[in-house]
Amino acid sequence: MAFIDDVKARLRISGTNFDTEITQLIASAKHDLLTAGVSASAIEETDPKIREAISLYIKSRFGIENPDSEKYWKSYESEKAELLVSPDYTGF
Repeated sequence: MAFIDDVKARLRISGTNFDTEITQLIASAKHDLLTAGVSASAIEETDPKIREAISLYIKSRFGIENPDSEKYWKSYESEKAELLVSPDYTGF
């Protein structure tokens, strides 16, 4: 399954109407992880921890009126913090 399809399944949407927004959010999540200190080589869409972090980022940002945004953002921040203490993801 392509990563965008996995994200759409997590968002409980189908079709291609939101593909551009989701693709932009994927790129934004990767950029956030990179600027936080996750090494570029570790940001692979096939890695389960990276997939989870990106998915949480997207779930926190997707939709205009998202009542669960804060909950997902806190989960994303927690997941990102875990990545940043692991040498597998930072290279240190």
